[in-house]
Amino acid sequence: MKKRIWVIDFDRTIAEVDSIMAAFYDTLSAQNIVEPHKIRSQLDSAKQHIEASGGSFDVASFLDSTYSPQVTSALFELFSKSIPSNDIYTPGLHKFIKRLNEQGEDFVILSYGDTRWQAAKIRHARIAAPYLVTASPHKIDILASWIEKSGAVVLPHELMPKKRQYNEIILIDDKIIAFDGIEKYKGAIRGYHYVGAKSSKQTGRWEDYGPHVTKVQHFSEINFS
Repeated sequence: MKKRIWVIDFDRTIAEVDSIMAAFYDTLSAQNIVEPHKIRSQLDSAKQHIEASGGSFDVASFLDSTYSPQVTSALFELFSKSIPSNDIYTPGLHKFIKRLNEQGEDFVILSYGDTRWQAAKIRHARIAAPYLVTASPHKIDILASWIEKSGAVVLPHELMPKKRQYNEIILIDDKIIAFDGIEKYKGAIRGYHYVGAKSSKQTGRWEDYGPHVTKVQHFSEINFS
């Protein structure tokens, strides 16, 4: 049994959302499926309008309704195959992943959002790890489902086809809501609330989770002991 499995969020934890959106715009500028300037203008306008009203902009749904699911899939496929620039990653991420690999630690990506859009971004980022996209921001509920009656942690087949057992899950996420309920799994799940310079606006307090969640501003602050 391995000691632990690291579970890392994608948006604002692995990748800077503004930078990765800019990378998607670069893909749109270079493609010939739809008129490049028109689609960028449409995306910008819709995104600004929805976010100004406090909503969350859904890229996939917008493209589906404005064009078609087939066009959405084609654009996402192009984006997922494009070469990422270094500025899409959060500071210190690559050193952290290198350290995980050097110490033989396993990690997976657990991302919240639209399956197609999140998958395209994760594939674009070229992070060598299994990933799972969830429609729920309550990630502790998902992680708890991986804990067997014996206390061993076993990941679902789609994340880890070859069965492995762990004795602890460590979640790294920028959203407070991701840790909701973590206090019920003392000794099995703990977390790091990543609050990098560009992390999302929060509606809760990480202090509410006591010793189960540690606030960090940089990956170098994460304790491997």
